Amino acid sequence: MLPSSKIEDAGDFLPFAAKHREKCDLKSDSTITLKALWPEPSWSDLVDNGLYPFVAAKLAMLYSCLRSKPRKGGVYWKSISSKQWEDGYIDAIERLKLIFSEVKTLDDVKAINDKMALAYGFKKGDKSLYEISKSYPYWSIGRGERTLKAPNSLSDKASYLSKCLPYLDWPESNAAIKLGKFPVEFTNGKYGLGYVEGKSVYVTKKNYDTFDDVIADIKQELNTEVRPTREKIPVKPSVKGLQRIGESRRQGDVSSDQLMSVFGIRAIQFGESMSNKEKQAWLNEVFDALSDLSDVTGLPRKWIGLGGIGLAFGARGKGGALAHYEPELRVINLTREKGAGSLAHEWFHALDNRLGKTVFGYGSVFFSEKAGSSFYSVPDKFSPVRKNFAEIYKKVGRAGGSEFYRRSDAVSRIKGAQSYWTKTIELFARSFESYVQDALMKNGKQSPWLSYGTRPEDYHTPQNPFPYPLDGEREELFHLYEALFKSLRDL
Repeated sequence: MLPSSKIEDAGDFLPFAAKHREKCDLKSDSTITLKALWPEPSWSDLVDNGLYPFVAAKLAMLYSCLRSKPRKGGVYWKSISSKQWEDGYIDAIERLKLIFSEVKTLDDVKAINDKMALAYGFKKGDKSLYEISKSYPYWSIGRGERTLKAPNSLSDKASYLSKCLPYLDWPESNAAIKLGKFPVEFTNGKYGLGYVEGKSVYVTKKNYDTFDDVIADIKQELNTEVRPTREKIPVKPSVKGLQRIGESRRQGDVSSDQLMSVFGIRAIQFGESMSNKEKQAWLNEVFDALSDLSDVTGLPRKWIGLGGIGLAFGARGKGGALAHYEPELRVINLTREKGAGSLAHEWFHALDNRLGKTVFGYGSVFFSEKAGSSFYSVPDKFSPVRKNFAEIYKKVGRAGGSEFYRRSDAVSRIKGAQSYWTKTIELFARSFESYVQDALMKNGKQSPWLSYGTRPEDYHTPQNPFPYPLDGEREELFHLYEALFKSLRDL
């Protein structure tokens, strides 16, 4: 047995946990919001009063991409306080409202950034605009956290939609915005039906001769789409009371240092409210779960840490999520009450992110986001892995039309749900955790803290629609993941 001394965080410091937030000047007036300062304009009234519909669409998409509330001081831009961000946000919203009111043409829309900069005394091309301590009000309302965006910066989805909304009964109806599909022109003059997932634009297999043909198909989908109203968002079952089944992986309790050393993890972090007994239970269960993960994937234990991920237990809760992965810090957080059972899911996010960073060179990208696209090349060494991801994407992605995707899409349309359910990275992670649970079961094993709740029989009441692969699709994905991990072991 280990000594009964208090178990503390170990390894590298992991910033921005709940217990650290009071050190970061995170206080902010919650009443300062975009909607409170500037309720969304009535785009239909503006169009009725003579504003060109495509100008209105651009403005509407720009408005939709503004920050909903001010940044918090001392997080990513440590020299700017919360009070400064708030004051800058309020001032910038007022200036942008005035500029919006003067916009008449598409050229006026293109000039919004220059006019905003000029309003703060910066001329076009002025390098001092990038000295945040001097120009933070200009940057206070744009998208982005670690990377600041200009006031009229559009997301990919908003940019594409702004060019076609007036053809799709907007602004009378917002259905086209919710559907999120748009025409994409090819270099040969043909068109495709596009949509955005994560940071990538995908195009369905069907090709069109004209722009109008694509618009007609989108209108048809808007008119025939049936949205479920009575279903409930699936809730993952608790693993409480479930026992792990498999070979013993440790002798008694393990320490944080042992967990980090065996699996190549750089840091362990605990929530302040966790007792010593809880912390020890988490260490033991996660040690067993990661050992099982090593067995399933065939990866050496030292590789399971993916070059140094951090693990946090009950320390970094995020909304109503059971668990989450932070790509900027490469940290997996499992919530204290309900995080058990989600480790495989979050670990795949970390693997996906590690591959994306290794192959494409920047930290926030996920390899799976580019899996369905032919626009990106990879080094020869990673060609087999790329092929494996592409094959999996065909079974889980939107373009493949799988039943798994259709059910996930149905979940996303339930009142209160989000697009989370159909994001490519989430479809991959849910199909992976299904593979893990099945691989263990095929060998008479069970590791509930690693993966649980991916099979209908895990639930006391039916979960409809069911957001995991089923039947033949599930078996096909099982073999595809087997092939993927063979490719990874061969790297």
